[in-house]
Formats: sequence, C-alpha cells, structure tokens
Amino acid sequence: MTRNTMATNTGQTENLIKWVSLVLSAIASWIAINAFIAIVVKQDPLLILLMTATAITIAVVLNYARNRIRFGIVPVIFALVASGILAIVAWSWLAGSGVTPVKISINDPQDGTNVTLRYLAKGTVSDADAKVYVILHPLTVSEMWVQQTPIVDAQGNWQSTVIFGTDTLGIGDRYELIALATNDNFLVSWATGNSLSNGQVVTSLPRKSNRSNLATVIRPK
Repeated sequence: MTRNTMATNTGQTENLIKWVSLVLSAIASWIAINAFIAIVVKQDPLLILLMTATAITIAVVLNYARNRIRFGIVPVIFALVASGILAIVAWSWLAGSGVTPVKISINDPQDGTNVTLRYLAKGTVSDADAKVYVILHPLTVSEMWVQQTPIVDAQGNWQSTVIFGTDTLGIGDRYELIALATNDNFLVSWATGNSLSNGQVVTSLPRKSNRSNLATVIRPK
C-alpha cells in the first residue's frame, strides 16, 4: 500500500469519525435540550446539573469536530456513553416524576346513562391548553380504546364523539368512560405514558395521570 493511499484512508477514517460524532452529538443535543426544558420546569437541581454536564460533553465533541483535530474513537465513545448514561438517568427520573396537576371531569354521560352507538361526551378541564384524552373500556374485554381527540374551548369545556362498539357489536354491553388531561413537556408526557393517539388500544391507564370521574354506561338493546 502506497503512502498516498494510506494517507487517503486515514483521512477518510477521520472524516467518518467526525461525522459520526456530529450525528451522535445532534441526537444527544435534541434529547438533552428537551429533557433540560422539562427538568427546569420541574425545578430539580440535580437533574439540571446532570443536563448541564451533558451539554458540556456535547460541546467538547463538537469542538473536536469543528477544529478538525486528530483524535481516535475513544473521545467519541466517551461522549456517546456519557450522554447515554445521563439521558437514561434523566429519562428514568422523568418517568417516575409526577405530572402537572390539571383538574378534569366528565359531565355527560353520567353514571348509568343509556348511550347510543355514537355519543357526544362532554366535560370540563381546568387548563384549556391541556391535552385531553377520552378512553373507552368495554367491560367485556380488557382492552381500552382512545377516542377522538376532544375539542377544547377557551373556557376549558371539551367534547368528543365516543363510539360505543359497532352497528352490530357492543349492543347491550356496559362500558367505562374516563378522561385524562396533561399539560407537560412532550418528553415528560412520553416518559410517563401520557402521550396517546386516536384509535390507540391500551391495556392500562398511565400510572401517573390526571384522571376524571369514571362514568359507567350501557348501550341498550
């Protein structure tokens, strides 16, 4: 192998390492920034310190890449491992943290109400900016269904069309209806299981969430 070929291969390897470090740093930065925002909102000094350390680690790697300083794979691995550990710590803390308190209630239907296939559920939420989820549980099965995203007005009144079964299924069955509300950084919502979507099927409610009253209703024959 000629000297020029060796130099070319070395240069390619260094460029690869540089771009890998940049990509990893960008990913770590994205996680760190969102975790930092969430943690600052929750005002936890320890996690703020950890996220600051993550930011410093990322800055060191970016500085290496920016100045094209020759370096081996060790600094990249260190940055990745350090960022990963701190991200896991932050994620674990966020997953175990409480959610911002929001009061939510279901006003219609009430317990014992006879419902139709399509029923307009209504309620109130104390924070009009909160995300509201309506969840339906047919008592004949263990699964629960996330319903249509509610419309919330400026006064905190919400409404959502709930589908109780199908044209032929679910007739004569009893159902439980509950609403959840959250107004946290999306990373907190994700970590605590409070990030839901229309039509999603779940087998349990988020362990930590703001819950409404439970309405048990029936779709008569």
